[in-house]
Amino acid sequence: MRHPLEMGGLAFCISMIWAQAFPFVALLFYEEGDTISKDAITMILICSFSSWLLLNIVFFCTIDLTYSGTFFGKKTAPQYTCEYFQTSTEDFQRWDAVFENRISYTKAIHEEVKQWIANSITQWMNEKPAWFKIEMIADKLLPQDVLSAEGGTNRVRESNWTSLDRLVRATFGGGRGSTIGGSTRGGQDVGAISADLRRELGVVNNNNTTRVYPVDDVN
Repeated sequence: MRHPLEMGGLAFCISMIWAQAFPFVALLFYEEGDTISKDAITMILICSFSSWLLLNIVFFCTIDLTYSGTFFGKKTAPQYTCEYFQTSTEDFQRWDAVFENRISYTKAIHEEVKQWIANSITQWMNEKPAWFKIEMIADKLLPQDVLSAEGGTNRVRESNWTSLDRLVRATFGGGRGSTIGGSTRGGQDVGAISADLRRELGVVNNNNTTRVYPVDDVN
């Protein structure tokens, strides 16, 4: 949760502190009843907070302190993604930074990305590494000759939304063909849920290819 692509270190620590403080705030509004006294709840909360504080002290005394900055860092997702691209030495790592995250995260270095693609795309198209999918590259990041050869602005595009089935299954814990129980989805198949999301997000299927009209494209 403290990763820059999630909450970030500082927000994570604030949320942990808030989680410990909020029960004491809520206790101020507690009206005593017949079940448990306010003093008893106060003692429980003090014991809980003391245990949490002790465990944190033990934790920080036993970890590699070079990672302690990750608990307080203010690095944003775009900053992290750009840094990941610029410090990576392998093409698959740079591809992961640019095309496995929101394309807007690397907007600040798109000129650098365009140059990297122009220098490498011929090699990728010849060698066809498993991670390379030209459909994931935005039109404005492709060299003009390659864009024209691929069909210009009408070419088939692919985006991270093509992993929607996997995302839905990971979220709901279902395998292919499984259903999601409960009243909210009424046992609906995860594939149907994914299809609903695709329609809402402007994703249409055409002959087993996915044409995407992304809302987060390169400007």
